[in-house]
Amino acid sequence: ARCDGTAGAVPGGASLMPARLPIGAYRHRVTILRRTVVQTPDGQEETWSPTAIRWAAVEPLSSRSRADYQQIVGEVSHRFRFRGAVSLPFGDTRLAWRGETYELAEPAVVSPLGDETTVVARRLTAG
Repeated sequence: ARCDGTAGAVPGGASLMPARLPIGAYRHRVTILRRTVVQTPDGQEETWSPTAIRWAAVEPLSSRSRADYQQIVGEVSHRFRFRGAVSLPFGDTRLAWRGETYELAEPAVVSPLGDETTVVARRLTAG
């Protein structure tokens, strides 16, 4: 990690972990959902249950940032930044915000000081 709080870059110069935000930027209530697989008579059923509500900065990604990330992790739509180190197991975590559900596009990155967790996600479509 560099001393300015960023942790590398994606093609085109976009930062994977942007500079820290002022406290007021973490104003969105985001629900963290965890996957549970239950054995049923018909096989396995996957459910997503709320496990926590955290304050976060939510940033729709610009066209350029989307293109930069698409080269690495595929389609993305938003960046979520949580205060502190937040456990977001990749593959078993989704985020709910403003009535929409988001799937993590890559594992979450905790800042070197442990004061912020950043993840990019893609909006899931209904159906």
